[in-house]
Amino acid sequence: MFAQTAKIIMGALCILVLALLLGSSASEGKETPLMLLGGIAVLASIVALGKKVWWLLLLFPAIAIPIPGLGFLPKSAVAMMIVLPSMLALGAMGKFKFTWHWLPLMDLLMVLLLALLVQAYVRNPADIAMFSGLDTEYIGGKEYVLFIFSFLSYIAYSMIPTNMDEMRKVLRYTFIVILAFTLFGILSGQLENNDAVEEGVDAMQTERYGRFVGVGSFLTTWLLCRYSLTQITLSVWRLPLFLFGVAGLLLSGFREKLLGLVIICCFVSWIRRRFIEVVIAGGAACFVLVFLSTSGVMKEMPFGIQRSLAILPIVEVTREAKESAEESSEWRQIMWAWAWDDREGYITNRMWGDGFRLKVSDVKNESEMIFRGKIAYGDLELFARAGQWHSGPIECINRIGYVGLVVCSLLMIAMVVVIFRACRAMLGLKEDYIAMYMLVPSVSYIALWYLSAGTLQKFSAFIPTVAFAKLLYCTALKEGYLTPLWRRERYVPLMIREEPVATFPVS
Repeated sequence: MFAQTAKIIMGALCILVLALLLGSSASEGKETPLMLLGGIAVLASIVALGKKVWWLLLLFPAIAIPIPGLGFLPKSAVAMMIVLPSMLALGAMGKFKFTWHWLPLMDLLMVLLLALLVQAYVRNPADIAMFSGLDTEYIGGKEYVLFIFSFLSYIAYSMIPTNMDEMRKVLRYTFIVILAFTLFGILSGQLENNDAVEEGVDAMQTERYGRFVGVGSFLTTWLLCRYSLTQITLSVWRLPLFLFGVAGLLLSGFREKLLGLVIICCFVSWIRRRFIEVVIAGGAACFVLVFLSTSGVMKEMPFGIQRSLAILPIVEVTREAKESAEESSEWRQIMWAWAWDDREGYITNRMWGDGFRLKVSDVKNESEMIFRGKIAYGDLELFARAGQWHSGPIECINRIGYVGLVVCSLLMIAMVVVIFRACRAMLGLKEDYIAMYMLVPSVSYIALWYLSAGTLQKFSAFIPTVAFAKLLYCTALKEGYLTPLWRRERYVPLMIREEPVATFPVS
């Protein structure tokens, strides 16, 4: 027992030191040390974890937070490429016993989604530009590769034999790693993404700061998952910290950040069954916004905050902020009208989709026109021809048709239910806020997939997180932390429940 614990601690320290060096090399653009240190860290972690190598499915994306990029592959895909071969090798040596966590409806929907992607590729084959270059006729196969890695992650999570004690332990370790490397990313500047956009002569009135989004998302999500709204409001340090995080989100000028925060707040309150807190907090927020608007303070705030709040009818902002928000909405509505118009010809097969392919000749012509300044990057036709509709449902119809939209919608409903049930299973345990921190943001991404700039590539990113939620849910269900949805126990009020009566000897 001591040897195993010592091995895990030494491996974790090795991973920590190497990952810090890895992030430093990445920030300086050193590719050779980056690959060397990355390989050493991976080998050390595999040896240290042994049959617990599946922990890297959670730990590696957290360790890779400060790393700028890993090519076109998401961090969860790289983790799967490390873990799945290791699991198979351990299984071949008899040191890893595979199982399967059944959720029949979700498993069936995954199979149907895979079949839809296969038929879309067979009817509309495409190559990956980074492998084939521009010497082929069609490109656009990257999305198929991303879905393959997501499906493999789903399979890997579904085969892991574990128990709730191990799940609670890996949640604690994962959150420590997330906290450490998020702070490292903030201090090293890797999480800063300055998206300042000038829209007038006076730059100070029209800047949108994206550099604070990462910090704001971390603070607000952690506080909402760790504490109730009442505890946040009545605390002398939590409330200022929460407001600082909210300000960081609003400064970006992206309205979906505000919507995502509201969705997370409502879903966490739903998990805890504290609906009254949401109503009171919403009423208080509306009162403050009306006061700031009527007193004229709102118009003195930074442009990003005004643009983010312009979506609310009770808020009065400057003309520039309102026009910027309306221009963005009109820009999308024009594209969406083109998508529904058969005469435009952007979507040819609405039932089964047109796949992900693009003509190489069109890509070359558009790149040349952008280079010469004949069209801007934000040109509507450029996005329409590329199938980037800034709408999850429309892009889904474009790629895999109406049938695919139905399957994806049913799958996302199942995802939300599994995340809710998994979080409810953890409620009351010390690690409940960690599970919510890792899972609840996916619910906001799913909602924004319909409301904002959703893509199928973003949809593929939901799958690994929901696969972990499935593992947590099935493990909790197996060990009695939950009762199945189809089994309802009769509710008995607490005051009339039969309690064992203590008996005392009579002298």
